[in-house]
Amino acid sequence: MAGSAAGITTWLAGREGLQTTTPKPVTVGGLRGFQMDRRLDPAWTRLPVQRRRSCGEDLGRHNGQLPWALGAGPGGATRLFVLVVPGDQRGNVAINVEVPAATFDQRMAANTPVIESISFAS
Repeated sequence: MAGSAAGITTWLAGREGLQTTTPKPVTVGGLRGFQMDRRLDPAWTRLPVQRRRSCGEDLGRHNGQLPWALGAGPGGATRLFVLVVPGDQRGNVAINVEVPAATFDQRMAANTPVIESISFAS
């Protein structure tokens, strides 16, 4: 389960340095998976502020194998979708939408129709 959509989002939700929502089931373009919102915890000090471009720089690798560029720099917030590729135990599709944290709800409302319009060929 570690490399699964559920495993990846659960792992991210438990990472020090991130503020996250609880991963919830979602379907995008016919693929099932999980979505979560993430932002860098303002109290995270593992890297100097001037170097903290992305929380992916210091949050490590999932399961020791999968590098995750988390894309949530200071002042930013992301909505991550990790979707399962049917028939491929290690295959996932990740959609990461990064917007300014101050306008997150408005921007995500504007981006939702784009996400909902995605269709994956069978």
